[in-house]
Amino acid sequence: MKKSILIIIIISFSILASGQTGKFSGGLLFSPEMNFYEAENNDKKASINYRYGLIGEFKINDYIYIQSGISHIKQTYNIMRAYKHCAFLEPGEFCLEILRYINKTEYYLISVPLNIKFVKLLGDNKISPFVSLNINNNFHLLSKYYSDYDSNVDELKEVKYFGNTGNIGFGIEYLLWSKIKMNLSTHIRIIEYRKKDPIVYEKEDQINTFNNVGLSISILYVL
Repeated sequence: MKKSILIIIIISFSILASGQTGKFSGGLLFSPEMNFYEAENNDKKASINYRYGLIGEFKINDYIYIQSGISHIKQTYNIMRAYKHCAFLEPGEFCLEILRYINKTEYYLISVPLNIKFVKLLGDNKISPFVSLNINNNFHLLSKYYSDYDSNVDELKEVKYFGNTGNIGFGIEYLLWSKIKMNLSTHIRIIEYRKKDPIVYEKEDQINTFNNVGLSISILYVL
C-alpha cells in the first residue's frame, strides 16, 4: 500500500514537472513538534518529536501550490500500559501468562503528506504569507516497548498502515535567492486517526483532536 502511494506521488510530480520551468520545487524539510496525550489516571503529558525528510512542491497558479514528499518521525509515549510480552518469544517457546507492564513506547514512522498551500501575494515579491491544509498518511516501521521491571526493550519491526492526521498551518514563504526559497510555518493538528497497537492492551483504534502543534521549515530549490 505504501509503495503504491509513493509511486503515484513520484509519477504525478514527474508528469507535472516535465516541461514546466519554474513550477516545480524540491528540497528538505525539518519540523519539531509537540504531541499531547493522556497517561494513567487521565494525566496530561507532552513529548517533543522531530520530523525530517524530503518535500516537493508544484505551482498550480500564483495562489495555489500542491506539496508532497516523504518524512520520518519518532513518536514517544511515556505511559504505563500492560502489554503482550509473549508476542516477542520464538514460536513454540513457553510463555508465563502473567500481566506485565511497560512505561514507555516509541513508534518510528514514515509519513507521506499531501498539502494544499494558498498563497497571498504582496507588493514585495520576496515575502508571501500562506495558509496550508495537510493530510499525513503514516506507516509504521518499528515499535519499541520499554519494560517497567528492568532494562529490557522489545522491538516490533513491521511495515504496516499506522493512521492519518489532518493539520492546518500558517506561515510565510521567503525568496532567499532567485532559485531558492524558504517556507517557515506553524501548524496545529485538527484530527488524528491511529490504528490500535496490537501489542499493548488498547480497546479500539484511537481518534484524537487538537493534540499536536509544531513548527516547520523547508528549503526548496525552484527547477
